Amino acid sequence: MDNTTNTRRRKTNYISLAFDLYEDLKKHGIGFDERGMPVLDEKVFLSDVPDDVDLIPATKRHAVREKSKTILCFYENESFLYRHLKNLEGRASKFRDYFGIAGFDLSVCRNDPVPEQRMMMTLNALVTAFFAVRGIRILRSLRSGDWNTLDLLVPRRPGGCYALGLLGCRRTGGTDATALFRARLAVTRPASLVLYATPNLETKRELARFGIPSRSVPDWKTRSIAASTSKRKAG
Repeated sequence: MDNTTNTRRRKTNYISLAFDLYEDLKKHGIGFDERGMPVLDEKVFLSDVPDDVDLIPATKRHAVREKSKTILCFYENESFLYRHLKNLEGRASKFRDYFGIAGFDLSVCRNDPVPEQRMMMTLNALVTAFFAVRGIRILRSLRSGDWNTLDLLVPRRPGGCYALGLLGCRRTGGTDATALFRARLAVTRPASLVLYATPNLETKRELARFGIPSRSVPDWKTRSIAASTSKRKAG
């Protein structure tokens, strides 16, 4: 199977999954707004994240020492995310032991057609809601596509704590990327932000402009290299 065929098949699976998730959430009494986004009780969202709570990719949870002080995130290769999607109920039973999870994070590529970007953002929201109705606390995600997707990011109530993964395109910067980041902050108005990976100068500048307190957590590769270096020095 070539990459194009594999991508098409996976996206077809995503559409089918979205319909299944809509039905599941309806059975749990969840309604949907005019955008098709699930309407969750504000109590499921984390309003703040203590400084001693870590942020670790869900596939690396085997390395977690204190589940009650760890938020699982999904800033990972999409092939890993696809594995989560194939067993959501099983994942939910495991994720309940943790402090919470960050919003699901399938790629929303700004170069893709707008309907596709909107579909992926909606699917992220549906998967996140699936975990929320099973008793898992949620750290909102600041993920969006291009300018045509910003309306899907607008929360029912501004504020609260958000997570933002900085690996990939955001690190490249650029005038449009900075303006879009600024717009995302404007529509969500986070009270605080947990950053996965080290922010660049533009990100720091915009957060300062909005007066948003934040802290960054090293990405898995960075902390793995640091641990390996430390072990070599100790040996």
